[in-house]
Amino acid sequence: MLKEELESLIGQPVTGDQYNLINHVYMWHPADLEKQDVANLWGIGKLEIFKELEPAADKACEIKMKIGELKRLIGVAESDYDSFKARYMNNAQD
Repeated sequence: MLKEELESLIGQPVTGDQYNLINHVYMWHPADLEKQDVANLWGIGKLEIFKELEPAADKACEIKMKIGELKRLIGVAESDYDSFKARYMNNAQD
């Protein structure tokens, strides 16, 4: 979500650091927060609630990054295997 969008939802300006924290929680928290959820959370506990949610967002982000890296490595391994196998298939057809 854009900073201006967040500010419009919560009805007040936020600093860059505040926005970064709120957006990080919005993007990564495993509860899959909607924009209106963010506004509701702000109304309940302002920045403090996002500080409480940050560790879960950090962990979810870390896990998703690992998953992405593992998928990339699987793709490389599959490509390597296909290339390796193709050499034998080409030799068998000669």
